[in-house]
Amino acid sequence: MMNIQTILKISMLLLITFCSLNKVMGQEESSYKMTLVKVIDEEQENAVTVILKVSPTIDGFKLIISGRAEYLFGRKIIKTNIQKDPNTQIIVYGDDFATKASDLSKLLSDLKMRKDDFLLVFKISNIKGKDLVEGYFKYGLWESNNSEVRNEQTFFFNEKEIIKN
Repeated sequence: MMNIQTILKISMLLLITFCSLNKVMGQEESSYKMTLVKVIDEEQENAVTVILKVSPTIDGFKLIISGRAEYLFGRKIIKTNIQKDPNTQIIVYGDDFATKASDLSKLLSDLKMRKDDFLLVFKISNIKGKDLVEGYFKYGLWESNNSEVRNEQTFFFNEKEIIKN
């Protein structure tokens, strides 16, 4: 019988394969580049914070937030609508995040931000389970140049990339 770790690893490999195929099979070129900055295990608050950096790749970029996200922070994959989920909060910062979020600024002291970059900070509460060891977070903005298209990205992380707070 397979244990939960083996099942998680197989699931993550399948997701990586699917996401790679999805990109190859015709997703449009994106108007932005999104990268995973940090994953924070907020043990005392029973929460996880995911920080993504958005860098526009076109002139006149407009940040259009999507309400859909998916994540795995333990044993169960969760698909959520951020706008309707009381356990999920998103905060958007520009390059002035250092003055608006000093705690975040200290944590991200080595982060390079251009004037037109954004930080998306997702705080997901009521995460049941033990210590966060590995998982993924999937998200995509609506495209600035075509508001009917979302280019989702899946960000996988493991124990080495998680900050315990």
